[in-house]
Amino acid sequence: MKEYIEESSNTDSIHCYLREIRQQGLMTAEEEVALGRQVQAGDMDARNTMIVSNLRLVVNLAKRYLRHDLPLLDLIEEGNLGLMHAVEKFDPEKGFRFSTYATWWIRQSIERAIMDQRGTIRIPIHVIKKLSAILRTTRELETILQRSPTPEEIAESIKWPVSEIHEYLKKDVLVTSLDTPISHDDRASSLADIIPDPSSSTEVALTARDLSSHVHQWVGLMPEKHRQVIFWRFGLDGTDENSLKEVGDRMGVSREHVRQIQSEALEILRDRIKAEGLTADMLFD
Repeated sequence: MKEYIEESSNTDSIHCYLREIRQQGLMTAEEEVALGRQVQAGDMDARNTMIVSNLRLVVNLAKRYLRHDLPLLDLIEEGNLGLMHAVEKFDPEKGFRFSTYATWWIRQSIERAIMDQRGTIRIPIHVIKKLSAILRTTRELETILQRSPTPEEIAESIKWPVSEIHEYLKKDVLVTSLDTPISHDDRASSLADIIPDPSSSTEVALTARDLSSHVHQWVGLMPEKHRQVIFWRFGLDGTDENSLKEVGDRMGVSREHVRQIQSEALEILRDRIKAEGLTADMLFD
């Protein structure tokens, strides 16, 4: 009975919170610049306005981590801490939208809380590759079945024992980070798609925070057109994914030009990954 009451109370709190933040309008690009400058000047009212206007972004991102052990309210709370830090660090003169910048800080804060709860995991590169194979197979089956496949269906498709699938699916913090989209073509792909089986048994210290937050940081440092294409195409700012044509329409360029920018952006990302110590033979087939 106590658990039911607590669960009901949490649900009511979430619904109440969502109702409140829906009443707050979103900021235009011009408003972000103006408020950002005021925040830099120490205006606390401007700071609070930027925070409140982006609470929905935190909720959208927090929902993506519901498979983990933290309840939604805790995820939102951690994300809000990241949002507050982003507001304080935001430079409105850089020329990109605040949501693009804030997404990285929000994700980092949430993922740090998850990792603090579970502890940092040291993952061998061959395990990462196994998880990558499971993710690719899962996505293929989702397309065919129009639903999430069961571990048994994944095992049958990939020709592995079901017990092995269950074992790797337990590593869900890493799975989520490997599935962060960074595509260079028409179909959304991820880190899982560019890490093939290594020929050596070299181990790397790889955590969800490393994989996800660094990718967002690297994309955020790209030239503006590359950054915009990646974030708009694959929803890295917490919004919905957009097709090549939709991004092209927003930028006033052709679909093929958007594809070219994506390819260039992925090359930049690959260079950054290699600069962090991963060799080309570990990344590419």
